[in-house]
Amino acid sequence: MRGMSFAVVAMLGGVTLALSPAWSGEPKLASQERPRKIYGHYMGCFCCGTGAIQWHATSGLAVMDAPREICEGKPLERKLGAWAARSHGGSYRNFGLAPYGKQLPLEECADREIRRAMRIGMDGFTFDAWAGGAGAMKLLDLMFRICEEKDYPFELTITPDATCIDEKMEELKPYTGSKWEKSVKWLLDKHGQSPKLARRDGKPLIFGYGAHWAWVGYLWEVAGKKLGPDARKDALQREVDRLRTCEEGWKLLWPAYKRMEEEIGQPIYWEMDLSNGGFFHGVQHWGGLKGSRDDAMLQATRIAAQDFPVIGQFLWEGRVPEMAKIVVDAGKEWSHPMKLQYENYGYFQAVSPGLDWVRGDWKFAREIPSTLIQQITWNDYHETTNLSPGYNTRYAYYDVMGEFIRWWKTGNEPVADHDKVYLFSQKYAHNTKMFPFSAKTRADNEIEVLTILPKPARLRMPGRKTKEGEDEWEAPAGMSFKRFPLAPGPVAVELRRGGKVELRLDCPEPVSDRPFRQDTGKVAVCTEDRRHWEEDFGKDVPMFQYSEYGDTDGDGLPNWFEMLWFGKFGDLSTATVAKPDDDPDGDGQTNLQEWRNQTDPTDPASK
Repeated sequence: MRGMSFAVVAMLGGVTLALSPAWSGEPKLASQERPRKIYGHYMGCFCCGTGAIQWHATSGLAVMDAPREICEGKPLERKLGAWAARSHGGSYRNFGLAPYGKQLPLEECADREIRRAMRIGMDGFTFDAWAGGAGAMKLLDLMFRICEEKDYPFELTITPDATCIDEKMEELKPYTGSKWEKSVKWLLDKHGQSPKLARRDGKPLIFGYGAHWAWVGYLWEVAGKKLGPDARKDALQREVDRLRTCEEGWKLLWPAYKRMEEEIGQPIYWEMDLSNGGFFHGVQHWGGLKGSRDDAMLQATRIAAQDFPVIGQFLWEGRVPEMAKIVVDAGKEWSHPMKLQYENYGYFQAVSPGLDWVRGDWKFAREIPSTLIQQITWNDYHETTNLSPGYNTRYAYYDVMGEFIRWWKTGNEPVADHDKVYLFSQKYAHNTKMFPFSAKTRADNEIEVLTILPKPARLRMPGRKTKEGEDEWEAPAGMSFKRFPLAPGPVAVELRRGGKVELRLDCPEPVSDRPFRQDTGKVAVCTEDRRHWEEDFGKDVPMFQYSEYGDTDGDGLPNWFEMLWFGKFGDLSTATVAKPDDDPDGDGQTNLQEWRNQTDPTDPASK
């Protein structure tokens, strides 16, 4: 996904709305609604354990977009500190959770992706068309074959993405029409007869991301016919913008898609992605808009809901509860946006307070109800929206989302036959100095402990107290949570019954007071991590536990310090290469002192 700057309103607005949705109606009976299905938005360039994402995970400073002389230079010669002061440290913070250091076979990885998704109740993947280009198409072909051969109860489709479709790519050359039409034609030509193609009401299901751009292209045709072949481009732009901002133009949403169906050759179950930031993105002339953008979006929703079978959003934006009610009252499906966090270092970063967005969104989805969901996302590690297990979140977000999916599908609140404990934290505390990289924004937060227990228990976080001063608490049976201030130090939780510790969970990432680069996403760990890892990779493969602020060799230097300055960044086997008492740059300060003072241990001029 690209160009998401408009979504900041969505994410920040969701803080309040997701906590207390404006809709409080009773859920509809299952017999009155369609089967509830959820599809993970899938980035075909990021199949976990292989390809691009595995390369990024193991590429050292290259993943930070460091120039070659920095990547290949010797520690005391490459001027890393001077470069870092002008950099945010690249745009990747999370990677697919797999054994470190080697490319795994693509088919093995594709099969694992599907099994991981099915394990938590996902119904399919919708491929971002075409992030990864021809490689994404080949991966989709492979997943279709796997699902067909193994008869997995799993469906596949696409989400046309205007920012990622190259209509000149060889694979699309045999097809006519716009790039959206070509992409759908390719899918139906290759897999239209597959029993694993996602369908709704017998029609191929196609999800939306920036779905308005196909309509905007249609508006240019409408404007051209109205103004004639000699019209100037600025006049055409004004007419297109007028149509984009008034009911006359909104009434052309469905005709634009009907025209696409005619070109494709069959009816499609389209999801129309409506968000006011995207819907009005790039508008230069606002003469057609009456009232606020939010008001306009509500009216556009009323018009779209007359014809589109499903309407949703990619990220929470605007007056979502009102939009959703308009859609379901029209007898159509609402596809509710699901998200935990969003990091795009070219635009903005936002992260849920604890799991508030997750709880609020699922509550809303159960009650409105939302019956068809495009999960944002399965594996966009680059923007840390991934539900798929990752370096930073391990299986925690993944596993707890499985609980919410089952609750949404069955109506039954989570229950457990054993103690399930989840820790969600951040890598560094508020108001801390960052070195050596520069910071753009912050997303300060709290620590959350979430539990799903078969019976009540006493819990405590050693060395931590709640805002109310509690150092321990009683957690009931079922799902509950407790929050703690984000203060520096180890992050762990103990569960006790009868005065005895029955379970202890330690987060590999302590909260630091000396962050080295901006990283607003969550870190997480849960008691289910090892079980899931063994299901994915077997008992003989050691579980990979990534940690930047941990101290692998216990010498007082955090892993990041040793990997960044003297080893290979990201490779924990090099987190032991520096000695705390050495003074490699000869400035009279040991490595341990340089870390404590937040100075460059390879540059004697760093103060």
